[in-house]
Amino acid sequence: MAFPKADPKLAEFVEQSLAGLPTSFRPMFGCPAWFAGENMFAGVFGALINLRLPPGPQQEQIMAAYPGARLFEPFPGRAMREYVSLPGRAVRAGEQWQAWVKKSYDYAASLPAKKKARKKG
Repeated sequence: MAFPKADPKLAEFVEQSLAGLPTSFRPMFGCPAWFAGENMFAGVFGALINLRLPPGPQQEQIMAAYPGARLFEPFPGRAMREYVSLPGRAVRAGEQWQAWVKKSYDYAASLPAKKKARKKG
């Protein structure tokens, strides 16, 4: 299955939104993704910006704030329950956006580091 290529303008927008946060970068699903420690908190997937937030009120609030937002589904019918996809066209720079980026970063930073998979053999 081929994933959509990330919109380079959205990737640049997200990168600029992260100024001042100690993040790392590496591709996920072949698209740009940013990490707080070992945990992904933001990414661009086609024309969507994904932010990691705990299921519940925060996700409901961000989906209400950005028309067309929904849970991230890299595969149809298989939502990643901690990630909300925001249509890039609905996101604008500003205090509201920066607050959501910070909430996403703080949430991912609060999670334990993922355990490294053991090599078989």
